[in-house]
Amino acid sequence: MPRQDDQNAPGAIGAGNGRVFWWRVGEGVLDAYDLTDGRLEWSADFPELARVPVTPSNSTVAVSAGVDYAEGRVLVWGNGNAVCTERGEKVWKAAARDSDAIMPLMLKGGDDPAAEKIDRVRAAMSWTLFPLLPQSVGRTNWPRGMALSNPLGMATPAFTGVYSQSRGSTWLTWGSEGVRALNGDRFWMVDRSGVSVCHAMGIPLGSIEGRTNSARGIEVGFARGAMVMASGSVVERLDPDGEVEVLWSQNESTNRPSSHPFPAVGLDGRVLGVATRSMLRWQDAVTGTVLWEGEWPEEIEAWEPHWKTAFDEYQSVRWSSKGVWLLNDQRVSRALDWRSVMVKGHWVVPIGPSALVCLKSADDRTKVK
Repeated sequence: MPRQDDQNAPGAIGAGNGRVFWWRVGEGVLDAYDLTDGRLEWSADFPELARVPVTPSNSTVAVSAGVDYAEGRVLVWGNGNAVCTERGEKVWKAAARDSDAIMPLMLKGGDDPAAEKIDRVRAAMSWTLFPLLPQSVGRTNWPRGMALSNPLGMATPAFTGVYSQSRGSTWLTWGSEGVRALNGDRFWMVDRSGVSVCHAMGIPLGSIEGRTNSARGIEVGFARGAMVMASGSVVERLDPDGEVEVLWSQNESTNRPSSHPFPAVGLDGRVLGVATRSMLRWQDAVTGTVLWEGEWPEEIEAWEPHWKTAFDEYQSVRWSSKGVWLLNDQRVSRALDWRSVMVKGHWVVPIGPSALVCLKSADDRTKVK
């Protein structure tokens, strides 16, 4: 990939079906490269998503940006959201200040077979009955008139503080209080106010109203079409029909790292792994059944003696869509991508700020029938 010199326009990386997708959100350009030889296959322009959002005071805020891939479609988000095919053909886009960001969306499906199956009248009726998405309400830093726009076009601002000060950049590609994801033919939007699910073609399907305990956390993955989210105190399964199931939880009395469980959560199919500083657990993410629970191997202490207290020097911890921010009394922060990875009985888990350990199942406990 070519080098990008503009530090105020970072890029987000995604991959799927033999391609690497580079979303240059500062320019509103999505590039697709061949995974094997690095050849540029195509580029798609979404300039509306690159416009800097403006607050009533004309000051900028940090905005979540990223790219995701699922089943032949690519999702990009910045100052709005857009979906194209894996060949770069635009399916739909919606930006806050885009004149055509109304329902039904102007579908440009190309060869996408789903495009021909959309009933525009039904789409318009669905949108009329669909409540305003969380991104369009309860935001004091957005112009009030924006709530009348298509909520699919609303950007997701980061929380104030450490994020918005990163290199002075408007675009936040590391984490935020909000998640965008494609899974199958569904487009998921999660923020601290709730969860909204749309068809990948832009048609609203439903919502989970109210505040979910994990909405400010990390997207772990999907199990049987349900999104699994994790934060510092809870792991939840968010079902497309609106149900929220708590898979694991632990009370947090304070946000001090010394008393924080620091759950590192992974998912392999429907097998969920939760590793805290005090225990390890595997369970079925669909039924919630605990498959196994135990303590850390004694060898860990010999390899990394102080891993359980490595964060105690910090004063506070805060979760985001990619991991955790740690802040000490000198106002110095540290960002960590706090996730684990599970693949066929192998489980890679972070221990402390600078070490990983690979755990392997000694039997078939992680198999789900």
